[in-house]
Amino acid sequence: MPADCCLRPEFTKQLKRHLLKGESINLIAPHGQGRRRTLQDLRSLLPYSHSMQQLDLRRDRIDPNQWLSEVIDNSVKTLLILHNIDEPGPNGAPVNNPQFIAQLNRLQQLSNISLLCVSEHALDSQIQCKPLSLPPLTISQIMQELATREPQRSQVDLAIAASEICSSPTPYTTLLSGVSEAVRSS
Repeated sequence: MPADCCLRPEFTKQLKRHLLKGESINLIAPHGQGRRRTLQDLRSLLPYSHSMQQLDLRRDRIDPNQWLSEVIDNSVKTLLILHNIDEPGPNGAPVNNPQFIAQLNRLQQLSNISLLCVSEHALDSQIQCKPLSLPPLTISQIMQELATREPQRSQVDLAIAASEICSSPTPYTTLLSGVSEAVRSS
Protein backbone atom coordinates (compact mmCIF):
# COMPACT_ATOMS: atom_id res chain seq x y z
CA MET A 1 0.00 0.00 0.00
CA PRO A 2 1.45 3.40 -0.90
CA ALA A 3 1.94 6.00 1.83
CA ASP A 4 -0.79 8.21 0.35
CA CYS A 5 -3.35 5.54 1.34
CA CYS A 6 -2.40 6.05 4.98
CA LEU A 7 -4.68 8.04 7.23
CA ARG A 8 -1.76 10.25 8.31
CA PRO A 9 0.76 9.72 5.49
CA GLU A 10 3.53 12.10 6.58
CA PHE A 11 3.38 11.08 10.23
CA THR A 12 3.35 7.38 9.36
CA LYS A 13 6.41 7.79 7.10
CA GLN A 14 8.18 9.68 9.92
CA LEU A 15 7.32 6.92 12.41
CA LYS A 16 8.60 4.30 9.97
CA ARG A 17 11.93 6.17 9.59
CA HIS A 18 12.42 6.32 13.37
CA LEU A 19 11.70 2.63 13.78
CA LEU A 20 13.85 1.50 10.86
CA LYS A 21 16.75 3.37 12.47
CA GLY A 22 16.26 1.12 15.51
CA GLU A 23 14.78 3.75 17.81
CA SER A 24 12.37 2.84 20.58
CA ILE A 25 9.25 4.98 20.32
CA ASN A 26 6.33 5.64 22.66
CA LEU A 27 3.36 6.47 20.41
CA ILE A 28 0.98 8.51 22.53
CA ALA A 29 -2.68 9.17 21.76
CA PRO A 30 -5.96 9.07 23.65
CA HIS A 31 -8.63 6.55 22.73
CA GLY A 32 -10.47 7.19 19.47
CA GLN A 33 -7.67 8.96 17.61
CA GLY A 34 -6.73 6.12 15.24
CA ARG A 35 -3.81 4.39 16.97
CA ARG A 36 -4.74 0.98 15.57
CA ARG A 37 -5.20 2.43 12.09
CA THR A 38 -1.74 4.02 12.37
CA LEU A 39 -0.30 0.59 13.21
CA GLN A 40 -2.14 -0.94 10.26
CA ASP A 41 -0.77 1.76 7.96
CA LEU A 42 2.72 1.34 9.40
CA ARG A 43 2.59 -2.40 8.77
CA SER A 44 1.82 -1.74 5.10
CA LEU A 45 4.87 0.55 4.76
CA LEU A 46 7.47 -1.67 6.40
CA PRO A 47 9.84 -3.62 4.17
CA TYR A 48 8.96 -7.27 3.68
CA SER A 49 12.23 -8.15 5.37
CA HIS A 50 10.84 -6.92 8.71
CA SER A 51 8.75 -9.09 10.95
CA MET A 52 6.09 -7.38 13.04
CA GLN A 53 5.19 -8.88 16.41
CA GLN A 54 2.34 -7.29 18.32
CA LEU A 55 1.02 -7.81 21.82
CA ASP A 56 -2.01 -6.02 23.23
CA LEU A 57 -1.28 -5.95 26.93
CA ARG A 58 -4.87 -5.13 27.83
CA ARG A 59 -6.45 -8.02 25.90
CA ASP A 60 -3.93 -10.77 25.26
CA ARG A 61 -3.60 -13.44 27.91
CA ILE A 62 0.08 -14.05 27.26
CA ASP A 63 2.81 -13.58 29.82
CA PRO A 64 4.60 -10.46 28.46
CA ASN A 65 7.96 -11.55 29.92
CA GLN A 66 7.80 -14.91 28.17
CA TRP A 67 6.57 -13.36 24.91
CA LEU A 68 9.37 -10.80 24.93
CA SER A 69 12.01 -13.46 25.67
CA GLU A 70 10.82 -15.54 22.73
CA VAL A 71 10.77 -12.60 20.34
CA ILE A 72 14.23 -11.39 21.40
CA ASP A 73 15.69 -14.79 20.43
CA ASN A 74 14.59 -14.12 16.84
CA SER A 75 17.44 -13.03 14.54
CA VAL A 76 15.12 -11.49 11.93
CA LYS A 77 14.67 -7.71 11.73
CA THR A 78 11.64 -7.22 13.95
CA LEU A 79 9.34 -4.44 15.03
CA LEU A 80 7.84 -5.16 18.45
CA ILE A 81 4.58 -3.38 19.16
CA LEU A 82 3.25 -3.28 22.70
CA HIS A 83 -0.26 -1.87 22.54
CA ASN A 84 -1.94 -0.49 25.69
CA ILE A 85 1.30 -0.75 27.63
CA ASP A 86 0.06 1.77 30.20
CA GLU A 87 -3.11 -0.16 31.04
CA PRO A 88 -3.50 -3.10 33.38
CA GLY A 89 -4.32 -6.27 31.52
CA PRO A 90 -4.99 -9.89 32.46
CA ASN A 91 -1.41 -10.21 33.73
CA GLY A 92 -1.37 -6.93 35.65
CA ALA A 93 0.25 -3.70 34.54
CA PRO A 94 3.55 -4.55 32.81
CA VAL A 95 4.88 -1.05 33.49
CA ASN A 96 4.97 -2.07 37.17
CA ASN A 97 7.08 -5.14 36.42
CA PRO A 98 10.83 -4.37 36.85
CA GLN A 99 11.90 -7.52 34.96
CA PHE A 100 9.76 -6.56 31.97
CA ILE A 101 11.03 -2.96 31.99
CA ALA A 102 14.64 -4.18 32.12
CA GLN A 103 14.02 -6.45 29.11
CA LEU A 104 12.44 -3.58 27.17
CA ASN A 105 15.40 -1.32 27.88
CA ARG A 106 17.85 -4.02 26.76
CA LEU A 107 16.22 -3.95 23.33
CA GLN A 108 18.10 -0.69 22.65
CA GLN A 109 21.28 -2.79 22.41
CA LEU A 110 19.89 -5.14 19.77
CA SER A 111 20.36 -3.95 16.20
CA ASN A 112 17.66 -6.22 14.77
CA ILE A 113 14.77 -5.09 17.02
CA SER A 114 12.82 -1.85 17.15
CA LEU A 115 10.25 -1.17 19.86
CA LEU A 116 6.98 0.71 19.54
CA CYS A 117 5.05 1.18 22.79
CA VAL A 118 1.52 2.45 22.20
CA SER A 119 -0.20 4.20 25.08
CA GLU A 120 -2.77 6.83 25.97
CA HIS A 121 -0.26 8.73 28.13
CA ALA A 122 3.48 9.22 28.09
CA LEU A 123 5.28 6.31 29.68
CA ASP A 124 7.20 6.45 32.91
CA SER A 125 10.78 7.48 32.37
CA GLN A 126 11.94 4.00 33.43
CA ILE A 127 11.15 2.79 29.92
CA GLN A 128 13.62 4.28 27.47
CA CYS A 129 11.39 5.30 24.58
CA LYS A 130 11.26 8.55 22.64
CA PRO A 131 7.77 10.05 23.11
CA LEU A 132 5.93 10.78 19.86
CA SER A 133 2.35 12.07 19.99
CA LEU A 134 -0.11 11.08 17.30
CA PRO A 135 -1.11 14.35 15.62
CA PRO A 136 -4.77 15.32 15.44
CA LEU A 137 -6.57 14.37 12.26
CA THR A 138 -7.01 17.21 9.80
CA ILE A 139 -10.16 17.92 7.86
CA SER A 140 -8.36 17.06 4.61
CA GLN A 141 -7.19 13.68 6.02
CA ILE A 142 -10.72 12.88 7.12
CA MET A 143 -12.13 13.94 3.74
CA GLN A 144 -9.60 11.70 1.98
CA GLU A 145 -10.55 8.75 4.18
CA LEU A 146 -14.28 9.36 3.70
CA ALA A 147 -13.83 9.68 -0.07
CA THR A 148 -12.06 6.32 -0.10
CA ARG A 149 -14.79 4.68 1.93
CA GLU A 150 -17.77 6.51 0.39
CA PRO A 151 -16.81 7.52 -3.16
CA GLN A 152 -20.41 8.41 -4.03
CA ARG A 153 -20.47 11.40 -1.65
CA SER A 154 -20.03 14.91 -3.04
CA GLN A 155 -17.11 17.11 -2.00
CA VAL A 156 -19.54 19.38 -0.14
CA ASP A 157 -20.96 16.44 1.82
CA LEU A 158 -17.44 15.19 2.53
CA ALA A 159 -16.37 18.61 3.81
CA ILE A 160 -19.40 18.90 6.07
CA ALA A 161 -18.97 15.40 7.47
CA ALA A 162 -15.20 15.90 7.91
CA SER A 163 -15.76 19.13 9.82
CA GLU A 164 -18.20 17.40 12.18
CA ILE A 165 -15.88 14.43 12.66
CA CYS A 166 -12.89 16.68 13.25
CA SER A 167 -14.67 18.41 16.14
CA SER A 168 -15.35 15.12 17.93
CA PRO A 169 -13.18 14.20 20.95
CA THR A 170 -12.77 10.75 19.32
CA PRO A 171 -12.57 11.60 15.61
CA TYR A 172 -11.40 8.25 14.26
CA THR A 173 -14.07 6.35 16.18
CA THR A 174 -16.61 8.91 14.97
CA LEU A 175 -15.34 8.52 11.41
CA LEU A 176 -15.79 4.76 11.60
CA SER A 177 -19.27 4.97 13.11
CA GLY A 178 -20.28 7.71 10.66
CA VAL A 179 -19.21 5.58 7.72
CA SER A 180 -21.11 2.62 9.18
CA GLU A 181 -24.24 4.77 9.56
CA ALA A 182 -23.94 6.09 6.00
CA VAL A 183 -23.56 2.57 4.62
CA ARG A 184 -26.58 1.32 6.57
CA SER A 185 -28.80 4.21 5.44
CA SER A 186 -27.95 3.83 1.74
